[in-house]
Amino acid sequence: MALKSVHLTSLQEELWLSHLGLPDGHPGISCGCRFGLNGVPDIEVLKKSIVFLVKQFPLLSATLKKGEGLFPVFELGVWKEPEFEYIDLGTHPDPESACEIDLRRLIEKPFQPIGGRLCRFALIRLGPEKSIFYSHYFHIVADGFACVTHFNVISSIYKDLLKGKEVKLIIQDWQEDVEADQKHIASKRYEKDIAFWQEYCKSIPEESLFYPLYGKPNRIGKIESFQYDISPQLMKKIERFSADNSVTPANIFTALHLLTLSLLLDRERMVVQIPFRYGKSKNEWEIHGHRVNVVPFWIDIGEETTFKTLLTDVRHKMLSLLRRSRTPFQRALRQIGRLSELKHIWDTSLAFFGFKISPRLGDDVQITYVEPIVSQFEPSILECYANELMENSPIRLSVYYSTNHFTEKDIENYCKRLEQVAEKVLESPEKRVRDICILLPEEREKLSHWQKGKSVPYIKEDIPSLFERISLQYSKKIAVEGNGTSLTYAELYKRANAIASWLCHKGICAGNVVAVLARRHVRLPETILGIMRSGGVYLPIDPDYPEDRIAYMISDSGASKIIALIPDDVSKYKGELAVELIPEDILAELPFKAPPTEAAYLIYTSGSTGKPKGVLVSHKGFINMILSQIDYFGITSKDRVLQFASPSFDASLSEIFMALLSGATLFPVDRELIDYPDQLRDFMEKNKISVVTFPPPYLRLFDKKDFSSL
Repeated sequence: MALKSVHLTSLQEELWLSHLGLPDGHPGISCGCRFGLNGVPDIEVLKKSIVFLVKQFPLLSATLKKGEGLFPVFELGVWKEPEFEYIDLGTHPDPESACEIDLRRLIEKPFQPIGGRLCRFALIRLGPEKSIFYSHYFHIVADGFACVTHFNVISSIYKDLLKGKEVKLIIQDWQEDVEADQKHIASKRYEKDIAFWQEYCKSIPEESLFYPLYGKPNRIGKIESFQYDISPQLMKKIERFSADNSVTPANIFTALHLLTLSLLLDRERMVVQIPFRYGKSKNEWEIHGHRVNVVPFWIDIGEETTFKTLLTDVRHKMLSLLRRSRTPFQRALRQIGRLSELKHIWDTSLAFFGFKISPRLGDDVQITYVEPIVSQFEPSILECYANELMENSPIRLSVYYSTNHFTEKDIENYCKRLEQVAEKVLESPEKRVRDICILLPEEREKLSHWQKGKSVPYIKEDIPSLFERISLQYSKKIAVEGNGTSLTYAELYKRANAIASWLCHKGICAGNVVAVLARRHVRLPETILGIMRSGGVYLPIDPDYPEDRIAYMISDSGASKIIALIPDDVSKYKGELAVELIPEDILAELPFKAPPTEAAYLIYTSGSTGKPKGVLVSHKGFINMILSQIDYFGITSKDRVLQFASPSFDASLSEIFMALLSGATLFPVDRELIDYPDQLRDFMEKNKISVVTFPPPYLRLFDKKDFSSL
């Protein structure tokens, strides 16, 4: 009798392409669970139950064989007897440790998809009253949701067999999914989905969320796990909040994960991988195959965001992505050539399992816990599962993390912070989330012992005037060095005056906003000083922002001129206002001293609605902050200061003027060096950098001993 062949769906094809790109020794993209059992089930009955499971879901009996093109096809019915292993550790002196070794062996055992089995099962006996059931699937034949619901099917069959009842199956045909998928690909809806994914993915941040620990390579290391149970009191609050606000626990935990990391990392735009499942889901006897699209979910958490607005954004976006989950986003990225650029979108992932598993296997064996199994080859640096699979049990956070990037204490603190954040936002969902203190009680206790700073006089002066005095005092000293060139303080002062003169001749008056497509560049300080010297207000704009965001900031600020630092950025914006380069040969002195203005610069944040919001910063406030920093940090003319922060954040102005208002030397650093900490360390050593300002996640990559000049 000829075996039946079935093609892959488009989502399964994407999984196969991912499988082909795996490194040697990788066990294959897979999913699975371990189920803690309070007792030991009848082995023969359990094996028969799994045989019936394979009949119910014929994909589990399949192997893959080579097709006509790039993709293989399923050949059903090849493996009617499932792979099952029974391991008896009842007499072992340390059964728990031996069990973990056996489980790791099973998890890391490679699947051989072409011609081999696509699923495996095991029962590990730890003693007369304790065992573990293990199920593991090559991801193409089952997703994580199917993996869990299959246990319920096994449990139901097991119970019927024990009682001598007839097992009634509702055999599922994967061919129906294939035909539905082919119909979808030929539809207008598919074309619209591809266009949506292409536009949607343009807004995904192009940088990693996490950096490695000190001395560790920037790649995923050994994967460890950490389990954390949410307190029953908090769970009741979550359930009540969910019911009162028409949001799901999945919405809430997605928002909490994003918010906790956003506060920790001080980032507004966050991205996390979230699984979306299409197709039948109510009847567990119909849940099979791979119907999950794990997509990059990004969202902005701005200065005015409240938990209520964040939840609304999360809920609406999740519904929008769910409607398009049948269409693989990878195809859209491949068409626009961005698939390889966004590998970091896997940095963190979150899955919420909200359905319940059978509390017992038969009448006697109780289920005590459920945990996903994760390979050492997982693509995520931080993978979080929130599940309430057990009846009358707390939601458990199962966190899997790269030991190159986190310690166990880091992950424990992450879980505590998430719980702390949850308490605060559920209590006051309409307050700004940026006002939440992310510090744990023991951390706040340490800070309470810090001393207060000394009182200092208030300086009433503008930045150009103070820089003029500094430039006379340190005229021959190097002020800024980078991009293959350097400027002395005298040269920087002269250049800034020439730019101010050029701007005045171009019509810039006191109070006019001058936008700069700003990069970490040796020409940025002279441009800022020139704008301020002319009486203008400096507005930094990241040239890599989407054009519509740049256009909004130009329009909202009422900018009178746009300046680019490098020729490549002139074409970044094509609005009514032309982008100009400052001429290299401007030598004219400022014919007059422009009247000082209150505002020194204008800085934008994203805002909870996605619309950036501008904040004016005065000369007096800014200059007093800078002078306090110079005094407190002990910055002198002998220092060499790294410009690390993006110019679109006002932390960059702190770095620039801590150097230029103290007679120190400023070193702008290329974006490429920041992405490679080892190279940045070499750069700092070579240039004897003595002052750096790093955000905490980046600071932890280094040890002060690495830098002889700090």
